[in-house]
Amino acid sequence: MLNTSHAQHISYSTHLMLNTSHTQHISYSTHLIFNTSHAQHTSCLTPLILNTSHAQHLSCLTHLTLNTSYTQHISCLTPLILNTSHTQHLSYSTPLILNTSNAQHISCSTHLILNTSHTQHISCSTHLMLNTSNAQHISCSTPLMLNTSHAQHISYSTHIITVNLNVLQFYVTLSQ
Repeated sequence: MLNTSHAQHISYSTHLMLNTSHTQHISYSTHLIFNTSHAQHTSCLTPLILNTSHAQHLSCLTHLTLNTSYTQHISCLTPLILNTSHTQHLSYSTPLILNTSNAQHISCSTHLILNTSHTQHISCSTHLMLNTSNAQHISCSTPLMLNTSHAQHISYSTHIITVNLNVLQFYVTLSQ
């Protein structure tokens, strides 16, 4: 259990509970509970629960629960639960639950649940549930559920369900 500020280069193989600010380069293989600000470069192999601001470069292989602001470069292979603002560069291969503002560059291959504002560059290959405003550059290959306003550049290959959608631009349906 770690409560620290400006921690860098943290690796562990079992369980980590982290409440810190300006943490960088965190890798783990089992479970991470992370409540921090300005965390960067976090990688994990099993569950990750992250409550942070300005986190960057997060990667995980199993589960990620993220409540953060200004998070960037998040990749995971299994579930991701994200409640954040100004998140950028999120990629994952299984479920993603995202509640964020100003998220950018989000890619997923299975399931995405997104409640965000000003989200940009979101791509997924299976399922996307999006509740956001001012979302941009969202692409997925399977279902998309979108509750947003001012969404731009949304592409998907299966179907889309939109609720309270205003000013949707560049709406592309590849297949139904």
